[in-house]
Amino acid sequence: MKVLILGATGLVGQSALVRAVTHPAITHVIVPTREPLPPSSKLSNSVAERLKILLPEVLTWVVDAVICALGTTSGKAGSKEAFRQVDYVLPLAFAKLAHQQGAEAFALVSAIGADANSSFFYPKTKGEVKRDMKLVGFKSLTILRPSIIGGKRDESRFYRRTCSDTCPEYRRQFFRKSFTSIPQRRSPAFFSRATLLRSRVVTIATPKV
Repeated sequence: MKVLILGATGLVGQSALVRAVTHPAITHVIVPTREPLPPSSKLSNSVAERLKILLPEVLTWVVDAVICALGTTSGKAGSKEAFRQVDYVLPLAFAKLAHQQGAEAFALVSAIGADANSSFFYPKTKGEVKRDMKLVGFKSLTILRPSIIGGKRDESRFYRRTCSDTCPEYRRQFFRKSFTSIPQRRSPAFFSRATLLRSRVVTIATPKV
């Protein structure tokens, strides 16, 4: 099986990539990134400063399944338009081209509260990509809606820092119930479900832990 992983340098994507290159059922892993990755016998790593430059290459990759862990924040992206490019435009663009070339399975990392009818920009965008991904036509579509994702990051997210600094008790109570650690909890189910090719559309919300 040949798998395309989008967002392989992020917290979720890194974990999915490790599992993909070590999984016996996966023969080839294609990973488009902005920076080169360490080489692997199973890995093809296309590199470009902007991922949209690599879109035409999807026509030659001919993958069986796609794992999309692309995601950013408005603050990191610099604007709402740039955020939407990463979280909405690129996932759908890669999905449509991969589907045209025969991909049957797609797994999308969305978010708790994703709602196309929301009055807030972040959940609205997440809801819109979830809604529109269902229209692409994949035989198997898995939509994962994790809560706050725990794990080692290079950056600090504002809401985590704020909770920790200003309200330790709230942080202990909230994160105890809502935190999800990708390496231990989300990634195994995410990866195995992403590569199953039976017909289905499944939405998985992170259980409280």
